[in-house]
Amino acid sequence: MTHASWYVMAGAALLSMIAGSCRSGGNTSAAPHTPPAAGGTEGASSVHTEATAFFATQPSYFQPLADTRPPEGLQAMDSVTCGGCHVDQLTEWRDSIHARAWDDDQYQAELAKDPAIRWICINCHLPLFDQQAQLPVGLTEGDLRQPVLKDNPGYDEALRDDAIGCAACHVREGWVEGPTGASPGAPHRTRASGDLVEPTFCTRCHGVEVYVDQLDLVCAFATGREWETWRGGQPEGAATRCQDCHMPRVEHRRWIGASPAAGPHHAFPGSLIPKRPADTAAFEALQGLIPEGVEVALSVAPPEPGSGAQASVRVTLTNANAGHSVPTGDPERYLEVLTTVTGPGGVELARQVDVIRVRYEWHPKPKLVSDNRLTANEARTLEVPFVAPAAGEIEVTVQVDKYRIDEHALAYHNLEGKVVPGRPSSTTRLTVPVAP
Repeated sequence: MTHASWYVMAGAALLSMIAGSCRSGGNTSAAPHTPPAAGGTEGASSVHTEATAFFATQPSYFQPLADTRPPEGLQAMDSVTCGGCHVDQLTEWRDSIHARAWDDDQYQAELAKDPAIRWICINCHLPLFDQQAQLPVGLTEGDLRQPVLKDNPGYDEALRDDAIGCAACHVREGWVEGPTGASPGAPHRTRASGDLVEPTFCTRCHGVEVYVDQLDLVCAFATGREWETWRGGQPEGAATRCQDCHMPRVEHRRWIGASPAAGPHHAFPGSLIPKRPADTAAFEALQGLIPEGVEVALSVAPPEPGSGAQASVRVTLTNANAGHSVPTGDPERYLEVLTTVTGPGGVELARQVDVIRVRYEWHPKPKLVSDNRLTANEARTLEVPFVAPAAGEIEVTVQVDKYRIDEHALAYHNLEGKVVPGRPSSTTRLTVPVAP
């Protein structure tokens, strides 16, 4: 049986930050990817025109960003070029999940499973036309597995390596866009875009839920819908935007030479699980910027159990700080809740592991099997039974860990040591006396 393939698809034609997870149950045969031929701007324009016309016939989630040239005053659109002036933002972005969207070993392993639909799956991770070595200009007999690809003469490898870089969010129609548009003395054209501070900027990509019957491909990224449900119950004036949590305000310079001022952080650390071991220290430094989504409260029933009595720990998990389900996004993500109860001398009285995640069956057709994730604001109590010891104290410990890939997938892709599978989220303890 062919193992299920998991893909990430672009969230919209206009915006593509970092989208959700898709899996396919189809076959894995395809022609190998070939490098592009060299060429100039004129050749690039011709291929871009053909590709633009083709994309107009496809759903928005099959499309990269609309084709655009470097804004007047800039020679290139890669993030290092932008960082010549925006030094602090470049430094923040370099440690981001967005910056790792292409060279993530887990993503590359999944992408390699079904190269025939690579042209669909790369559009989120490489959202700019010239990040892609080849561009589709049609389909053979309407078959999504048989794209007609042309080498892209405008292909820029440095821009490709940016993945979701500065231009993916800030360059539109030859303009550099910002929330205010105010950039006195900038060497390029600037204009304001209120869209940048709206939740829809994120949810148009972090909200793709679609099943492509021809490919047996499902994109199960419900974050946008989850956020909309949560937002409907919030009081007027409450902090309700994705950016309020995921782009916390810090003191930095808007451009080199400017005085430090409060502005949005550009690390986009998500759930603070780094993509690779080398990024661990940088992500640990960011943990104070974003609160953990789940809070833990403990109690014991009865409050002071008698010697030898049957009792239970009540572990209440509350999704208190996320405006979406926890975990959200790709279906590989999960929480593991380990509850241990120990008595005098460290004797273990109880141990229970609860897993919180969404599960799919990928063959022969993708199908949702179960979903016990915590919705926004949901509180759920887990019961852990134990028998109280003869005397002394009981110590309860609850460890919550976050994961972005499970042990099976880690081994299947041979990713041990290459990616960070998860991280500790919180540890909560409670000591309870035993009644005589």
